[in-house]
Amino acid sequence: MTQGGASLLVYLATSTVLVLSYFFISPQIFQKNQNVVTTPPNLRKILSSLVLLHSLFILYNIIVLQPPNLFTRLGLPLGTPTDSIRSILLMNSDEPTLPKHIEQLLTRLGSFELRTLYVRFGHDVVTSCEFCSTFNDFALYAFPAPLLSYIREIALIGLITLQGTRHEQHRSLGVGVLIASILGEAYLTTTSLIQIPQNDAGVIMWHDVLYIVRQIVFLALPPVIHFVLPPSRSFLVPGMTVPGGPNIPVPQTPHSAAVMTLQALVPKLQLLRHARGAIMRNPTLRDAATEWWNTERQEGEWIREDEIVQSTARQLGLGFDAGSNDDPSGSSSSSSTNDGPLRANAKAATRNLMTPLRRTDLNAKP
Repeated sequence: MTQGGASLLVYLATSTVLVLSYFFISPQIFQKNQNVVTTPPNLRKILSSLVLLHSLFILYNIIVLQPPNLFTRLGLPLGTPTDSIRSILLMNSDEPTLPKHIEQLLTRLGSFELRTLYVRFGHDVVTSCEFCSTFNDFALYAFPAPLLSYIREIALIGLITLQGTRHEQHRSLGVGVLIASILGEAYLTTTSLIQIPQNDAGVIMWHDVLYIVRQIVFLALPPVIHFVLPPSRSFLVPGMTVPGGPNIPVPQTPHSAAVMTLQALVPKLQLLRHARGAIMRNPTLRDAATEWWNTERQEGEWIREDEIVQSTARQLGLGFDAGSNDDPSGSSSSSSTNDGPLRANAKAATRNLMTPLRRTDLNAKP
């Protein structure tokens, strides 16, 4: 069996285990942690399927699409002469001559600098870039492919941390890990010291090692964010207590949000009512409160009497000028047509509030 066939079988076996674990093991884990999983079911199924397909794709890159390397494939040290490499390739080949791209590669490997670039940027870059001759040429040719793969992963992290997934707070973590990974990969690729040992010792093939590390990061990061890290609890309302059952949180809806707001507001209103009563019973606090309200009333009168403020309010349609008859007693004839819109609205609101009270007083009379 060829190496490609063996890699494909390994990939199929690994993929089968991954898919079975997704369909049989994951639901049990989610059921145990149902008190924290709050993503809408339909959205979570779509994102989980996307993460599964992405994991299968990355596994394919790791197992089947491993980067080719002439030295590791033949088990040769980096300093092996090109004639020896050519002889070994011809011995293992059914053809009398080598392909053109292999001959061009062997010609390039006659230079020490090109061998170091082969270690840094990999087999495909050195073989396919015909116009490249310097370090900068190979670097510009090699970096777009990893950069696009990182952009793809950042887009995936953005999808699994969308608004409503309850994982928005993990977006910075995921993007930060990817940015740190690409910076570290670029640093090691460009600055690692590469030497050809005299004793035929092995050399770290930086391109191949960094490729595997990159794929492992791509494989692990999305499942960790989507399945392992806890979702945000800020979108949960108080749990519904079921007799004999656990306290199950309920996803936030407009109705539940209003209920939460009212539940938090009622104690504050009660505290405010008791605080006002306590202030009026304490002479010091009562005097301070009276002084504060008098100051507020005086400042309000100054503002309302200011001609610039009145002119600006009229221009904005919020005039509060008093008409010839400014009696807010509640009768419809007491409001002058010269009243400003703001004052007229205040009088109308006062009448609407006073009418039920008057009806109650009339009904209370014997």
